[in-house]
Amino acid sequence: MKFPRNVQYNLVMAYWNEEQQLLFINTSRKKDLHMPLASKLTGGTASRLGGDSVFRALDGFERLMLSNLGLSEAQRKPVRYSMFMGVDIADQLNAYAGNRTKTLNNLFGQGFVDLEDVDEDGETRDSTRTRATLGCSIKGKIWSQNTTNNPAEWMRWCDRLGKKLLDERITTERILRNLVKAVAQERLPEGRIPLAMDWPEDVLFEREDRIALVAGDTAEPFQDCEISLEDFTCAGGIHFRIGSDRIATTYRFTIEGGAPRFFQSTGPTLAIRRGKKEQALLEGFLESPPHVYMADGDMLVGSALFIVPPRDEVPVFDLKRIATDGWEGVNIRSESQGLEKKPDSIQRRVIERLLEDPWDIVFDDDGAGEIADVVAIKLEGNRLRIHLYHCKYSSKAKPAARIEDLYEICGQAQKSVRWAEQLGDFLKRLQRREAGRLKANKASRFERGGLPLLVTWINRWQQLRPDYAMTLVQPGYSKNDAEPAHLEVLAATQSYLTDTYRIPMYAWFNE
Repeated sequence: MKFPRNVQYNLVMAYWNEEQQLLFINTSRKKDLHMPLASKLTGGTASRLGGDSVFRALDGFERLMLSNLGLSEAQRKPVRYSMFMGVDIADQLNAYAGNRTKTLNNLFGQGFVDLEDVDEDGETRDSTRTRATLGCSIKGKIWSQNTTNNPAEWMRWCDRLGKKLLDERITTERILRNLVKAVAQERLPEGRIPLAMDWPEDVLFEREDRIALVAGDTAEPFQDCEISLEDFTCAGGIHFRIGSDRIATTYRFTIEGGAPRFFQSTGPTLAIRRGKKEQALLEGFLESPPHVYMADGDMLVGSALFIVPPRDEVPVFDLKRIATDGWEGVNIRSESQGLEKKPDSIQRRVIERLLEDPWDIVFDDDGAGEIADVVAIKLEGNRLRIHLYHCKYSSKAKPAARIEDLYEICGQAQKSVRWAEQLGDFLKRLQRREAGRLKANKASRFERGGLPLLVTWINRWQQLRPDYAMTLVQPGYSKNDAEPAHLEVLAATQSYLTDTYRIPMYAWFNE
Protein backbone atom coordinates (compact mmCIF):
# COMPACT_ATOMS: atom_id res chain seq x y z
CA MET A 1 0.00 0.00 0.00
CA LYS A 2 1.58 3.28 -1.13
CA PHE A 3 -0.70 5.62 0.75
CA PRO A 4 -2.64 5.15 4.00
CA ARG A 5 -6.41 5.01 3.70
CA ASN A 6 -9.05 5.91 6.28
CA VAL A 7 -11.66 3.15 6.29
CA GLN A 8 -14.77 3.59 8.42
CA TYR A 9 -17.15 0.75 9.25
CA ASN A 10 -20.67 1.65 10.32
CA LEU A 11 -22.89 -0.77 12.22
CA VAL A 12 -26.54 -0.73 11.16
CA MET A 13 -29.35 -2.75 12.78
CA ALA A 14 -32.91 -2.69 11.52
CA TYR A 15 -35.92 -4.20 13.30
CA TRP A 16 -39.47 -4.43 11.98
CA ASN A 17 -42.29 -4.78 14.53
CA GLU A 18 -45.10 -6.33 12.53
CA GLU A 19 -47.78 -5.72 15.16
CA GLN A 20 -46.93 -2.04 15.63
CA GLN A 21 -46.05 -1.50 11.94
CA LEU A 22 -42.91 0.36 13.05
CA LEU A 23 -39.38 0.10 11.66
CA PHE A 24 -36.51 0.84 14.06
CA ILE A 25 -33.01 1.58 12.76
CA ASN A 26 -29.95 1.76 15.00
CA THR A 27 -26.63 2.89 13.58
CA SER A 28 -23.21 4.16 14.57
CA ARG A 29 -23.74 7.10 12.19
CA LYS A 30 -25.70 9.13 14.70
CA LYS A 31 -26.35 12.19 12.54
CA ASP A 32 -28.02 10.27 9.72
CA LEU A 33 -31.83 9.86 9.68
CA HIS A 34 -31.54 6.88 7.25
CA MET A 35 -34.61 7.62 5.18
CA PRO A 36 -33.10 6.06 2.02
CA LEU A 37 -32.45 2.83 3.92
CA ALA A 38 -35.94 2.84 5.46
CA SER A 39 -37.43 3.44 2.03
CA LYS A 40 -35.48 0.52 0.56
CA LEU A 41 -36.49 -1.85 3.36
CA THR A 42 -40.19 -0.97 3.07
CA GLY A 43 -40.52 -0.70 -0.69
CA GLY A 44 -40.82 3.06 -0.57
CA THR A 45 -43.73 3.14 1.90
CA ALA A 46 -41.85 4.36 5.00
CA SER A 47 -42.60 7.74 6.54
CA ARG A 48 -40.59 9.16 9.40
CA LEU A 49 -42.35 9.42 12.75
CA GLY A 50 -41.71 12.89 14.15
CA GLY A 51 -43.21 15.89 15.90
CA ASP A 52 -44.52 15.98 19.45
CA SER A 53 -45.53 12.31 19.36
CA VAL A 54 -41.84 11.42 19.76
CA PHE A 55 -41.87 12.84 23.30
CA ARG A 56 -44.32 10.11 24.30
CA ALA A 57 -41.21 7.93 24.71
CA LEU A 58 -40.60 9.70 28.05
CA ASP A 59 -43.89 8.50 29.51
CA GLY A 60 -43.60 6.12 32.46
CA PHE A 61 -40.48 7.73 33.92
CA GLU A 62 -40.67 8.67 37.60
CA ARG A 63 -38.63 11.56 39.00
CA LEU A 64 -37.54 12.50 35.48
CA MET A 65 -34.91 15.26 35.50
CA LEU A 66 -33.92 16.94 32.26
CA SER A 67 -30.26 17.73 31.64
CA ASN A 68 -30.75 19.15 28.13
CA LEU A 69 -33.61 21.07 26.53
CA GLY A 70 -33.70 22.34 22.95
CA LEU A 71 -36.24 24.97 21.87
CA SER A 72 -36.89 26.41 18.42
CA GLU A 73 -38.51 29.75 17.57
CA ALA A 74 -41.51 29.43 15.26
CA GLN A 75 -41.13 33.09 14.20
CA ARG A 76 -38.21 34.40 12.20
CA LYS A 77 -35.57 35.63 14.63
CA PRO A 78 -31.77 35.93 14.54
CA VAL A 79 -31.49 32.86 16.81
CA ARG A 80 -33.87 30.10 15.72
CA TYR A 81 -32.59 27.34 18.04
CA SER A 82 -31.38 27.43 21.65
CA MET A 83 -30.01 24.70 23.93
CA PHE A 84 -30.46 24.94 27.69
CA MET A 85 -28.90 22.94 30.52
CA GLY A 86 -29.23 22.62 34.32
CA VAL A 87 -31.16 25.27 36.23
CA ASP A 88 -31.89 27.23 33.02
CA ILE A 89 -34.32 24.50 31.95
CA ALA A 90 -37.02 25.29 34.54
CA ASP A 91 -37.35 28.94 33.47
CA GLN A 92 -37.53 27.95 29.80
CA LEU A 93 -40.21 25.33 30.45
CA ASN A 94 -42.26 27.90 32.34
CA ALA A 95 -41.87 30.32 29.43
CA TYR A 96 -42.70 27.56 26.93
CA ALA A 97 -46.07 26.74 28.53
CA GLY A 98 -48.72 28.48 26.46
CA ASN A 99 -46.15 30.19 24.19
CA ARG A 100 -47.01 29.51 20.56
CA THR A 101 -43.79 31.05 19.25
CA LYS A 102 -41.63 28.31 20.80
CA THR A 103 -41.59 24.62 19.94
CA LEU A 104 -39.86 21.75 21.70
CA ASN A 105 -37.01 20.43 19.61
CA ASN A 106 -35.30 17.87 21.81
CA LEU A 107 -35.18 16.63 25.40
CA PHE A 108 -32.73 14.49 27.31
CA GLY A 109 -32.97 13.38 30.92
CA GLN A 110 -32.80 10.56 33.41
CA GLY A 111 -35.29 9.02 35.80
CA PHE A 112 -36.60 5.71 37.06
CA VAL A 113 -38.58 3.32 34.89
CA ASP A 114 -39.82 -0.28 34.95
CA LEU A 115 -37.93 -2.78 32.78
CA GLU A 116 -39.28 -6.20 31.94
CA ASP A 117 -37.40 -9.23 33.24
CA VAL A 118 -37.45 -11.73 30.36
CA ASP A 119 -36.47 -15.41 30.57
CA GLU A 120 -34.49 -17.42 27.99
CA ASP A 121 -37.65 -18.06 25.94
CA GLY A 122 -38.47 -14.37 25.71
CA GLU A 123 -41.36 -14.62 28.18
CA THR A 124 -41.85 -11.78 30.65
CA ARG A 125 -41.36 -13.05 34.22
CA ASP A 126 -41.44 -9.81 36.14
CA SER A 127 -40.38 -6.19 35.96
CA THR A 128 -37.70 -4.32 37.87
CA ARG A 129 -37.29 -0.62 38.53
CA THR A 130 -34.06 0.88 37.26
CA ARG A 131 -32.42 4.24 36.63
CA ALA A 132 -32.36 5.02 32.92
CA THR A 133 -31.66 7.85 30.49
CA LEU A 134 -33.63 8.82 27.41
CA GLY A 135 -33.42 11.54 24.80
CA CYS A 136 -35.75 12.31 21.92
CA SER A 137 -35.97 14.78 19.06
CA ILE A 138 -38.88 15.94 16.89
CA LYS A 139 -36.92 14.56 13.94
CA GLY A 140 -37.82 11.08 15.16
CA LYS A 141 -34.53 10.19 16.85
CA ILE A 142 -34.62 8.47 20.26
CA TRP A 143 -31.48 7.56 22.18
CA SER A 144 -30.22 6.42 25.57
CA GLN A 145 -26.90 6.18 27.39
CA ASN A 146 -27.90 2.74 28.66
CA THR A 147 -26.04 0.02 26.77
CA THR A 148 -26.45 -3.65 25.90
CA ASN A 149 -24.48 -6.29 23.99
CA ASN A 150 -27.66 -8.27 23.32
CA PRO A 151 -29.65 -7.41 20.16
CA ALA A 152 -32.73 -9.04 21.71
CA GLU A 153 -32.62 -6.54 24.57
CA TRP A 154 -32.46 -3.67 22.07
CA MET A 155 -35.47 -5.12 20.24
CA ARG A 156 -37.46 -5.32 23.49
CA TRP A 157 -36.46 -1.70 24.17
CA CYS A 158 -37.85 -0.80 20.74
CA ASP A 159 -41.07 -2.70 21.50
CA ARG A 160 -41.58 -0.69 24.67
CA LEU A 161 -40.89 2.56 22.83
CA GLY A 162 -43.29 1.65 20.04
CA LYS A 163 -46.10 0.95 22.46
CA LYS A 164 -45.74 4.44 23.94
CA LEU A 165 -45.22 6.21 20.62
CA LEU A 166 -48.55 4.86 19.32
CA ASP A 167 -50.50 5.71 22.48
CA GLU A 168 -52.43 8.88 21.64
CA ARG A 169 -53.52 9.28 25.25
CA ILE A 170 -49.96 10.39 26.16
CA THR A 171 -49.51 14.13 25.77
CA THR A 172 -46.44 16.33 25.88
CA GLU A 173 -48.18 18.48 28.49
CA ARG A 174 -48.55 15.47 30.79
CA ILE A 175 -44.87 14.59 30.47
CA LEU A 176 -43.71 18.16 31.17
CA ARG A 177 -46.05 18.42 34.15
CA ASN A 178 -44.37 15.43 35.80
CA LEU A 179 -40.80 16.67 35.46
CA VAL A 180 -38.53 17.33 38.43
CA LYS A 181 -37.43 20.93 37.86
CA ALA A 182 -34.16 22.46 39.07
CA VAL A 183 -34.73 26.01 40.34
CA ALA A 184 -31.74 28.27 41.08
CA GLN A 185 -31.66 29.65 44.64
CA GLU A 186 -30.17 32.99 45.70
CA ARG A 187 -30.06 31.84 49.32
CA LEU A 188 -31.00 28.78 51.35
CA PRO A 189 -34.73 28.13 50.88
CA GLU A 190 -36.74 29.34 53.87
CA GLY A 191 -39.11 27.06 55.71
CA ARG A 192 -37.53 23.88 54.38
CA ILE A 193 -36.57 21.04 56.69
CA PRO A 194 -33.44 19.07 55.69
CA LEU A 195 -33.65 15.36 56.56
CA ALA A 196 -30.32 14.00 55.36
CA MET A 197 -27.19 14.77 53.39
CA ASP A 198 -25.41 12.45 50.99
CA TRP A 199 -22.17 12.44 49.03
CA PRO A 200 -21.92 14.04 45.57
CA GLU A 201 -23.07 11.76 42.78
CA ASP A 202 -19.61 11.49 41.17
CA VAL A 203 -18.30 10.15 44.49
CA LEU A 204 -21.17 7.69 44.90
CA PHE A 205 -20.54 6.16 41.48
CA GLU A 206 -16.78 5.84 41.97
CA ARG A 207 -15.40 2.45 42.98
CA GLU A 208 -15.35 2.49 46.79
CA ASP A 209 -12.04 0.69 47.10
CA ARG A 210 -10.38 3.60 45.23
CA ILE A 211 -11.64 6.29 47.63
CA ALA A 212 -10.39 7.34 51.06
CA LEU A 213 -10.85 10.34 53.35
CA VAL A 214 -7.51 11.79 54.44
CA ALA A 215 -6.79 13.79 57.61
CA GLY A 216 -3.06 14.42 57.96
CA ASP A 217 -1.39 11.01 58.07
CA THR A 218 -4.68 9.18 58.64
CA ALA A 219 -6.53 7.68 55.67
CA GLU A 220 -9.95 6.17 56.28
CA PRO A 221 -11.53 3.75 53.74
CA PHE A 222 -14.63 5.30 52.20
CA GLN A 223 -16.91 2.48 53.35
CA ASP A 224 -16.17 3.45 56.96
CA CYS A 225 -16.99 7.15 56.47
CA GLU A 226 -20.25 9.04 56.41
CA ILE A 227 -21.72 12.47 55.85
CA SER A 228 -24.62 13.41 58.14
CA LEU A 229 -26.61 16.41 59.34
CA GLU A 230 -25.99 17.97 62.74
CA ASP A 231 -29.53 19.39 62.96
CA PHE A 232 -32.70 19.73 60.89
CA THR A 233 -32.93 23.39 60.01
CA CYS A 234 -31.75 25.76 57.29
CA ALA A 235 -31.65 28.72 59.68
CA GLY A 236 -28.09 30.03 59.88
CA GLY A 237 -26.89 27.47 57.37
CA ILE A 238 -27.02 23.69 57.09
CA HIS A 239 -24.62 22.15 59.59
CA PHE A 240 -23.19 18.74 58.81
CA ARG A 241 -20.50 16.30 59.91
CA ILE A 242 -18.08 14.19 57.88
CA GLY A 243 -15.95 11.46 59.38
CA SER A 244 -15.56 7.94 60.66
CA ASP A 245 -15.19 6.31 64.06
CA ARG A 246 -11.66 7.81 64.26
CA ILE A 247 -11.93 11.27 62.66
CA ALA A 248 -14.66 13.91 62.51
CA THR A 249 -14.97 17.39 61.02
CA THR A 250 -18.02 19.66 61.06
CA TYR A 251 -19.03 22.16 58.39
CA ARG A 252 -21.62 24.78 57.51
CA PHE A 253 -23.23 25.02 54.09
CA THR A 254 -25.07 28.07 52.84
CA ILE A 255 -25.95 29.88 49.61
CA GLU A 256 -24.78 33.45 49.10
CA GLY A 257 -25.69 35.43 46.00
CA GLY A 258 -26.73 32.28 44.18
CA ALA A 259 -23.44 30.46 44.86
CA PRO A 260 -22.92 27.55 47.29
CA ARG A 261 -20.48 28.23 50.13
CA PHE A 262 -18.89 25.71 52.51
CA PHE A 263 -17.14 26.61 55.77
CA GLN A 264 -15.22 24.33 58.12
CA SER A 265 -16.31 24.65 61.76
CA THR A 266 -14.34 22.12 63.81
CA GLY A 267 -11.97 19.20 63.37
CA PRO A 268 -9.05 18.41 61.06
CA THR A 269 -8.95 19.56 57.44
CA LEU A 270 -10.07 16.70 55.21
CA ALA A 271 -9.08 15.70 51.70
CA ILE A 272 -10.55 13.06 49.42
CA ARG A 273 -8.22 10.61 47.70
CA ARG A 274 -9.29 8.88 44.49
CA GLY A 275 -6.66 6.45 43.33
CA LYS A 276 -3.43 8.45 43.44
CA LYS A 277 -5.10 11.87 43.17
CA GLU A 278 -5.90 13.91 46.26
CA GLN A 279 -8.08 17.02 46.52
CA ALA A 280 -9.21 19.23 49.39
CA LEU A 281 -12.72 18.09 50.29
CA LEU A 282 -14.30 21.55 50.26
CA GLU A 283 -12.67 22.34 46.93
CA GLY A 284 -14.30 19.22 45.52
CA PHE A 285 -17.67 20.20 47.00
CA LEU A 286 -17.61 23.48 45.06
CA GLU A 287 -17.23 21.48 41.84
CA SER A 288 -19.69 18.73 42.79
CA PRO A 289 -21.82 19.53 45.87
CA PRO A 290 -23.38 16.99 48.23
CA HIS A 291 -27.13 16.32 48.10
CA VAL A 292 -29.53 17.54 50.79
CA TYR A 293 -32.82 15.64 51.09
CA MET A 294 -35.77 17.79 52.21
CA ALA A 295 -38.76 16.64 54.28
CA ASP A 296 -41.21 17.47 51.47
CA GLY A 297 -39.38 15.25 48.96
CA ASP A 298 -37.39 17.98 47.19
CA MET A 299 -33.59 17.90 46.96
CA LEU A 300 -30.99 20.67 47.22
CA VAL A 301 -27.76 20.23 45.24
CA GLY A 302 -25.48 23.24 45.54
CA SER A 303 -27.63 26.26 44.73
CA ALA A 304 -30.18 24.26 42.71
CA LEU A 305 -33.39 23.08 44.37
CA PHE A 306 -34.86 20.09 42.55
CA ILE A 307 -38.60 20.38 43.02
CA VAL A 308 -40.76 17.27 42.76
CA PRO A 309 -43.96 17.92 40.79
CA PRO A 310 -47.16 18.07 42.85
CA ARG A 311 -49.32 14.98 42.62
CA ASP A 312 -53.04 14.99 41.94
CA GLU A 313 -53.41 12.59 44.84
CA VAL A 314 -50.76 12.38 47.55
CA PRO A 315 -50.72 8.85 49.02
CA VAL A 316 -50.93 8.93 52.81
CA PHE A 317 -48.86 6.60 54.93
CA ASP A 318 -51.00 3.62 55.90
CA LEU A 319 -51.16 3.22 59.68
CA LYS A 320 -51.54 -0.53 59.13
CA ARG A 321 -47.87 -0.56 58.09
CA ILE A 322 -46.86 0.48 61.61
CA ALA A 323 -46.10 -2.26 64.16
CA THR A 324 -45.98 -1.33 67.85
CA ASP A 325 -45.20 -4.50 69.80
CA GLY A 326 -42.05 -5.90 71.36
CA TRP A 327 -40.52 -3.05 73.38
CA GLU A 328 -40.78 -4.57 76.85
CA GLY A 329 -37.40 -4.46 78.59
CA VAL A 330 -35.86 -2.14 75.97
CA ASN A 331 -34.25 1.18 76.81
CA ILE A 332 -35.75 3.28 74.02
CA ARG A 333 -32.92 5.80 74.41
CA SER A 334 -30.26 3.16 73.68
CA GLU A 335 -29.92 2.60 69.93
CA SER A 336 -26.87 0.43 69.16
CA GLN A 337 -26.07 -2.98 70.62
CA GLY A 338 -22.32 -2.28 70.35
CA LEU A 339 -19.63 -4.92 70.46
CA GLU A 340 -20.96 -6.08 73.81
CA LYS A 341 -24.42 -6.74 72.27
CA LYS A 342 -26.38 -4.79 74.88
CA PRO A 343 -29.58 -6.79 75.51
CA ASP A 344 -31.74 -3.73 76.24
CA SER A 345 -30.75 -1.83 73.06
CA ILE A 346 -33.15 -1.14 70.19
CA GLN A 347 -30.86 -2.75 67.64
CA ARG A 348 -30.52 -5.93 69.70
CA ARG A 349 -34.31 -6.29 69.94
CA VAL A 350 -34.58 -6.00 66.14
CA ILE A 351 -31.87 -8.64 65.66
CA GLU A 352 -33.51 -11.03 68.14
CA ARG A 353 -36.82 -10.69 66.32
CA LEU A 354 -35.13 -11.44 62.98
CA LEU A 355 -33.35 -14.49 64.39
CA GLU A 356 -36.78 -15.97 65.10
CA ASP A 357 -37.45 -16.06 61.35
CA PRO A 358 -35.61 -18.15 58.71
CA TRP A 359 -33.36 -15.43 57.26
CA ASP A 360 -30.15 -16.74 55.65
CA ILE A 361 -28.13 -13.70 56.77
CA VAL A 362 -28.69 -11.25 59.60
CA PHE A 363 -25.99 -8.57 59.50
CA ASP A 364 -25.13 -5.86 62.04
CA ASP A 365 -24.06 -2.94 59.82
CA ASP A 366 -24.26 -0.28 62.53
CA GLY A 367 -21.60 2.45 62.47
CA ALA A 368 -20.22 5.21 60.26
CA GLY A 369 -20.81 4.36 56.60
CA GLU A 370 -23.65 1.93 57.29
CA ILE A 371 -26.23 0.89 54.70
CA ALA A 372 -28.66 0.26 57.54
CA ASP A 373 -28.40 -0.66 61.21
CA VAL A 374 -29.50 -4.23 60.47
CA VAL A 375 -29.62 -6.06 57.13
CA ALA A 376 -31.59 -9.29 56.69
CA ILE A 377 -31.28 -11.38 53.50
CA LYS A 378 -32.94 -14.59 52.29
CA LEU A 379 -32.56 -16.40 48.97
CA GLU A 380 -35.79 -17.82 47.50
CA GLY A 381 -35.13 -19.41 44.12
CA ASN A 382 -33.32 -16.68 42.17
CA ARG A 383 -35.04 -13.95 44.20
CA LEU A 384 -32.91 -12.35 46.93
CA ARG A 385 -35.13 -10.79 49.58
CA ILE A 386 -33.33 -7.90 51.29
CA HIS A 387 -34.81 -6.04 54.25
CA LEU A 388 -33.10 -2.95 55.65
CA TYR A 389 -33.84 -1.88 59.23
CA HIS A 390 -33.04 1.72 60.18
CA CYS A 391 -33.00 2.24 63.95
CA LYS A 392 -33.09 5.47 65.93
CA TYR A 393 -33.18 6.12 69.65
CA SER A 394 -35.90 8.22 71.27
CA SER A 395 -35.18 11.88 72.05
CA LYS A 396 -37.12 11.53 75.32
CA ALA A 397 -37.57 8.84 77.95
CA LYS A 398 -41.28 8.32 77.19
CA PRO A 399 -42.92 7.66 73.81
CA ALA A 400 -44.90 10.52 72.23
CA ALA A 401 -45.70 11.95 68.78
CA ARG A 402 -42.53 14.00 68.23
CA ILE A 403 -41.72 15.01 64.67
CA GLU A 404 -38.01 15.29 65.60
CA ASP A 405 -37.96 11.54 66.20
CA LEU A 406 -38.92 10.95 62.56
CA TYR A 407 -36.60 13.34 60.74
CA GLU A 408 -33.31 11.45 60.94
CA ILE A 409 -34.77 8.02 60.40
CA CYS A 410 -36.64 9.17 57.28
CA GLY A 411 -33.42 10.73 56.04
CA GLN A 412 -31.54 7.47 56.60
CA ALA A 413 -34.14 5.59 54.57
CA GLN A 414 -33.88 8.02 51.65
CA LYS A 415 -30.07 7.89 51.64
CA SER A 416 -30.01 4.09 51.59
CA VAL A 417 -32.13 3.92 48.42
CA ARG A 418 -28.96 4.19 46.32
CA TRP A 419 -27.93 0.69 47.37
CA ALA A 420 -30.79 -0.69 45.28
CA GLU A 421 -28.99 0.61 42.18
CA GLN A 422 -26.86 -2.51 41.73
CA LEU A 423 -26.99 -5.71 43.75
CA GLY A 424 -23.28 -6.48 43.24
CA ASP A 425 -22.20 -3.20 44.85
CA PHE A 426 -24.56 -3.79 47.77
CA LEU A 427 -23.20 -7.28 48.52
CA LYS A 428 -19.57 -6.21 48.10
CA ARG A 429 -20.11 -3.32 50.53
CA LEU A 430 -21.23 -5.84 53.20
CA GLN A 431 -18.14 -7.92 52.42
CA ARG A 432 -15.83 -4.91 52.88
CA ARG A 433 -17.58 -3.90 56.11
CA GLU A 434 -17.05 -7.38 57.55
CA ALA A 435 -13.42 -7.47 56.39
CA GLY A 436 -12.77 -4.13 58.10
CA ARG A 437 -14.32 -5.36 61.34
CA LEU A 438 -12.24 -8.55 61.37
CA LYS A 439 -9.07 -6.65 60.44
CA ALA A 440 -9.58 -4.57 63.57
CA ASN A 441 -9.76 -7.82 65.62
CA LYS A 442 -13.38 -7.16 66.54
CA ALA A 443 -16.40 -9.46 66.58
CA SER A 444 -18.00 -10.44 63.28
CA ARG A 445 -20.92 -8.40 61.98
CA PHE A 446 -22.79 -11.61 61.08
CA GLU A 447 -25.52 -12.55 63.54
CA ARG A 448 -26.48 -15.38 61.21
CA GLY A 449 -24.75 -16.66 58.08
CA GLY A 450 -21.19 -15.76 57.16
CA LEU A 451 -18.73 -14.66 54.50
CA PRO A 452 -18.76 -17.95 52.52
CA LEU A 453 -22.49 -17.59 51.80
CA LEU A 454 -22.13 -13.89 51.02
CA VAL A 455 -19.26 -14.56 48.59
CA THR A 456 -21.36 -17.23 46.87
CA TRP A 457 -24.03 -14.60 46.16
CA ILE A 458 -21.42 -12.08 45.04
CA ASN A 459 -20.10 -14.55 42.48
CA ARG A 460 -23.56 -14.96 40.90
CA TRP A 461 -25.23 -11.64 41.65
CA GLN A 462 -26.13 -11.06 37.99
CA GLN A 463 -28.34 -14.16 38.07
CA LEU A 464 -30.16 -12.98 41.19
CA ARG A 465 -33.16 -10.63 41.37
CA PRO A 466 -33.17 -8.37 44.44
CA ASP A 467 -36.41 -7.59 46.26
CA TYR A 468 -35.88 -4.74 48.74
CA ALA A 469 -37.96 -3.57 51.68
CA MET A 470 -37.30 -1.10 54.52
CA THR A 471 -38.51 -0.72 58.07
CA LEU A 472 -38.09 2.45 60.13
CA VAL A 473 -37.57 1.55 63.80
CA GLN A 474 -38.32 4.30 66.36
CA PRO A 475 -39.78 3.14 69.69
CA GLY A 476 -39.90 6.76 70.90
CA TYR A 477 -42.70 7.65 68.50
CA SER A 478 -46.31 6.94 69.51
CA LYS A 479 -48.51 5.57 66.73
CA ASN A 480 -51.73 6.34 68.60
CA ASP A 481 -50.83 10.04 68.85
CA ALA A 482 -49.57 10.41 65.27
CA GLU A 483 -50.42 13.78 63.72
CA PRO A 484 -51.31 14.37 60.04
CA ALA A 485 -48.23 16.57 59.50
CA HIS A 486 -46.02 13.76 60.82
CA LEU A 487 -47.62 11.23 58.50
CA GLU A 488 -46.89 13.58 55.59
CA VAL A 489 -43.17 13.26 56.32
CA LEU A 490 -43.51 9.47 56.30
CA ALA A 491 -45.56 9.67 53.09
CA ALA A 492 -42.89 11.79 51.36
CA THR A 493 -40.24 9.20 52.26
CA GLN A 494 -42.50 6.36 51.15
CA SER A 495 -43.10 8.18 47.86
CA TYR A 496 -39.35 8.56 47.25
CA LEU A 497 -38.72 4.86 47.90
CA THR A 498 -41.61 3.86 45.63
CA ASP A 499 -40.81 6.26 42.76
CA THR A 500 -37.16 5.24 42.61
CA TYR A 501 -36.97 1.46 43.15
CA ARG A 502 -40.50 0.48 44.21
CA ILE A 503 -39.30 -0.28 47.74
CA PRO A 504 -42.12 -0.88 50.23
CA MET A 505 -41.70 0.91 53.56
CA TYR A 506 -42.86 -0.15 57.00
CA ALA A 507 -42.47 1.27 60.48
CA TRP A 508 -41.94 -0.19 63.94
CA PHE A 509 -42.93 2.44 66.49
CA ASN A 510 -44.56 2.42 69.91
CA GLU A 511 -48.24 2.31 70.82
